[in-house]
Amino acid sequence: MSLKIKLTLIYTSMLTGIILLLSILVYLYGDIAVLERLDAKLISSSSRIINSLRVDALGGIEVDHTHSGFYSEVFFQVWGIDERLLVFSENASDFTSAMDVNGLSGTSPVFNSIVLMNDPYRVLTIPIQVNQQSVGWLQVGVSLIEHKRNQQEIFQLFFIANIVLGLIVGGLSWIIIGKELKPLEDITSAANQMMSSNDLSIRIPLEPGRNDEIGQVILTLNRTLVRLERIFNSQKRFITDVSHELRTPLTVIKGNVGLGLLMKNVDEESLLTIDKEIDRLTRLVNNLLFIAEAETDGAPLDLKPIEFDGVFLEVYKQLKTLAGGNLVVELAEIDQVQVLGDRDRIKQVLLNLAGNAIKYTPAGGTIKVGLKKVDERACFWISDTGPGIPEEDLPHLFDRFYRGKVSRVHIPTRTGSSFGLGLSIVNWIVRQHKGRIEVESKLGAGTTFTIWLPLMKNIQSKDASSET
Repeated sequence: MSLKIKLTLIYTSMLTGIILLLSILVYLYGDIAVLERLDAKLISSSSRIINSLRVDALGGIEVDHTHSGFYSEVFFQVWGIDERLLVFSENASDFTSAMDVNGLSGTSPVFNSIVLMNDPYRVLTIPIQVNQQSVGWLQVGVSLIEHKRNQQEIFQLFFIANIVLGLIVGGLSWIIIGKELKPLEDITSAANQMMSSNDLSIRIPLEPGRNDEIGQVILTLNRTLVRLERIFNSQKRFITDVSHELRTPLTVIKGNVGLGLLMKNVDEESLLTIDKEIDRLTRLVNNLLFIAEAETDGAPLDLKPIEFDGVFLEVYKQLKTLAGGNLVVELAEIDQVQVLGDRDRIKQVLLNLAGNAIKYTPAGGTIKVGLKKVDERACFWISDTGPGIPEEDLPHLFDRFYRGKVSRVHIPTRTGSSFGLGLSIVNWIVRQHKGRIEVESKLGAGTTFTIWLPLMKNIQSKDASSET
């Protein structure tokens, strides 16, 4: 059974049940109200009849017929203590026995609904006393034929109304629930299309302004599909890039090994070339392993108080060595800075940015680095006079496996990681240190990377305030 049918049956059953319950309550309330009105009428009539009764010298009971108008609408009988019928109304002349046989033995007024001569009646039995002595009983009754007929008509009306309302509620429920569940059908349809076509660009349609639970589910699924599509495309691009980049060093290694086997001799230049390509493959594998560990929270950081300026100076010296005489490396500013971090990872970040600056800066260009304190934060920056980065590449610069057009076309193949992994690793490390990285670039004017990290004393003050 489908969910639509189940919900329709449940919803219809609930509403029909509520309507049926209300109908029963109205029916019972109407019956009680009518009986109360008839009982009040019997009490009023019995009082008038009792006032019209007369007891003769012999103890007999008779009725003053001048008051007959008081009881023309009711039936009454007067029974003696010996259960002998003493007086009765004209309209009760056809009754051959007491209207309520059980009431003749009572000592207090009592109401009963009885069937007499196949017709329903409401009867009030009242004991009659003279000088505190019981002399008989007065039974006053009223016909319930009209009341029962009205009850039957009301019952039929309620029965038909419940059927009609049940059908209406069922139809409306089917339409409304079908409309509300249509997004689920859209989800199923979209999933089937994705399975059959392997197209992750398919999105589930969402009605404008729909903010209920189903709308939130669709919105979340669409966001998930966007993320999956981006990851899938990144993985495809990554596999293409890795395949291309692996082919080059492997071809070089295989060519040099084949040449050595052919010549029965391996020269030093071939060995250096093989060693260089192996180092390149090793860096690639290490970066891939680091990313895999980071994605599974398996790359913990050894956070300790470190002198950031000491790490900065080490990287600055290595930068000057790597630049040689081809580039101008300037130390713009330096300040004593202490941060809480993993020394090796922070050095890895600085070396990565320094390596990129060297790779992208043409001969004769300038690289500037600096370290300072700004508003209780450490600020490291490095700028170059390279070709810059296109504006459309900046939002994706730190995406894993992303390579912009500059890295593919305008810049020669890099000697380091050319797979778009370096900056994503840098971004991950900076974020794990509760910092952020910024980049400013303009084509033909160079690029500046800036890293912001919280100072050690600032972190200690925040920890102390949180403890208190």
